[in-house]
Order: sequence, then structure tokens, then C-alpha cells
Amino acid sequence: MDTIFSRHFTLEEANGYIPLVQTLFAMWQTIHDALGKPHGAAIKIVKQSGGNFSNGTNGAHTNGHKPSKNDLSSIVKEPIGREEEILVEQTIHTELAKNGIVLQDVRRGLIDFPCIREGREVFLCWELSDGDEIKWFHDLDGGYAGRQPL
Repeated sequence: MDTIFSRHFTLEEANGYIPLVQTLFAMWQTIHDALGKPHGAAIKIVKQSGGNFSNGTNGAHTNGHKPSKNDLSSIVKEPIGREEEILVEQTIHTELAKNGIVLQDVRRGLIDFPCIREGREVFLCWELSDGDEIKWFHDLDGGYAGRQPL
């Protein structure tokens, strides 16, 4: 079978990433909400996380790389401007891409996990409002409008 993506997730593997993804999107939202304000509130979430942005597997799903609170807070300056928000978006994109996760929309918290389902390559689809587990999938070219329940 020819596939576009080199990595494919099981539903269980993809669901294991949801806590990491929720943390990354919460970090982005905090910084987005703090645009033009002092950075104290934005840094709070990074410090509270202890810099642990893994999925609870000691970095097993992050190629051994766990961004430290110093790495992440170093991209936030005072006051927070659009440049810092863009840097955080790039950091999130990079962290997800390193793990084979496709970022579709940072503002909505929308991501896709390549998956083989019933013999074909599809995306397991999740967005921030979906809760703590993946409930949807769609064809690679189906987009959000083509989401179907698992």
C-alpha cells in the first residue's frame, strides 16, 4: 500500500498525545490573550508545567526532546507582541511535526494524526473542543467538513 505519511498512529497512540497537545494550545492561548500586556500571565503556564510537555511517557513520543520552561519562556519578551505569538505558533508546529502530528489550525486547536483505518490512509481528527479523546476521522482530502465519527 502506498502512503503519503511515513508515520501512522493507532487511536490509542494518538489519544496519548492529547495531554501534550492541550498543554501546547493552552500555552498559545495564554500568549495570544496577553498580546500587548506584561508577560507575567503568559509565563505562568510555562512555569506551572515544569517544562514537562511530554505525553507522560518520559519523552518516548517526543524523540527524547522535552522543551524546558527556559526554552519556552525565552521566546516571550515584555510586552508580548505578534512576533512572540508567531514564535510560539512555530514552536507548537515544530513540536507536533517532530512527532508526526499535522497542525491544521492553532487558533482552533485543530490537529490531524495520520492513521491506517480499514486499509486506507486517513486522518484521526481532533480539536480542542473535542475533549480528552479523539472521536472523529476524515479522508486525507476530506478536511474538517468531511469528519465522520469513529
